[in-house]
Amino acid sequence: MTVCPDCHRLIETAEAERTGLEALGYLMGNLAPLFVMCDAADLSVVTDSDSPHTHLPTVTVYEMTPGGVGFSDELIQRHAELLRMALQRINECDCQRGCPACVGPIEDGSDRDLKAETRTLIEALIGLL
Repeated sequence: MTVCPDCHRLIETAEAERTGLEALGYLMGNLAPLFVMCDAADLSVVTDSDSPHTHLPTVTVYEMTPGGVGFSDELIQRHAELLRMALQRINECDCQRGCPACVGPIEDGSDRDLKAETRTLIEALIGLL
C-alpha cells in the first residue's frame, strides 16, 4: 500500500505508541507482583491502544481471582511508585534497545529502540502525576 509522507509519519507514530504501550504492559506485569507480594500468575495485563473504557491508550493490570483479593486496590494506591520503579528498571538495565529483563524481547531484525520508546512514555505519564 502506498501512502503519502504525512500519512506515513502518522502510521510510524501510531506503531511506536502501540509498541511502547505493549512494552510498558510487559514491564508493569513483571513489577506489579513485587508491589503486592503475590505470585505473577495472580495478575494479568492487557494493553489496548484505544480502550473501550477510557477511549485512550491504556494498560490494565488486573487480578485473576474473580472479585479480586485487594491487589488492584493496592496497585492503584501505588501507581506513581510503580511507574517510577518501571523507569528505574529501564534506566538500570544494561541492554541497548530492550530485552526480556526490562521491556520485553525485540523482534528479530527490528531496528526499533523499544527501550527508548517505553522510557519516553513512562516519563510522559510521570509528568502527568
